[in-house]
Amino acid sequence: MKTLKSFLFLTGVIIMISACEGPEGPTGPQGATGATGATGATGATGDTGPKGDTGDTGPKGDKGDPGETITESVIYSDWITVESSDWTQIPAGTYPFLSPNKPGRYFDITATSITEDIINQGVVLTYVKFCDNSWMPDEVTPLPYDMFYDLGTWDYLFSTIDPGLLRLYILHKGTRTPPDNQIISLCDNQFRYVIIPGNTPAGRLNYRQMSYEDVMKALGVPEEDF
Repeated sequence: MKTLKSFLFLTGVIIMISACEGPEGPTGPQGATGATGATGATGATGDTGPKGDTGDTGPKGDKGDPGETITESVIYSDWITVESSDWTQIPAGTYPFLSPNKPGRYFDITATSITEDIINQGVVLTYVKFCDNSWMPDEVTPLPYDMFYDLGTWDYLFSTIDPGLLRLYILHKGTRTPPDNQIISLCDNQFRYVIIPGNTPAGRLNYRQMSYEDVMKALGVPEEDF
């Protein structure tokens, strides 16, 4: 009976405590964020998706400006006739390889378009067109040129350039006595020069390895001016 009374007493105390509990208090402040955890392992690459449809063609762009015409920057002279009497004799002894039996001659052509810039960066080509009474009538060849018939009759033709000046040279190398050892200076040949500035596309080709006709075509020179 004593035990029952104790149980009933404890039960009453618990009920009284529960009945006396107050309302729930406000939420406390949020705590600090914890440190970031380690990055997990990279997952396997997924399968490639299907190819998308081709997009529509874009609008046509504007037409570009015309490119540079080579002949606008390249200068070529007319054919210049040099008569046999126009050549100036170079005195024997002027150069070690000249002698009375092997003289030299020169002829000057004024060419104001040959400038320091052309000499340093551009290209100057010189051509000869042989006279009708030579064994190469109307044939055009670049300089320098060795016109060799035999050891007795042999001419070497070349040119040099200075600002404003193109000088043609003939060296008579034949072993026969002049004038029998001379070929080129015995008739009226024609010469022309072509000046190619170094800042044009034309300046990048090796014209000295090309025929005269191929050079003229590459430079865009009209065929009637060949």
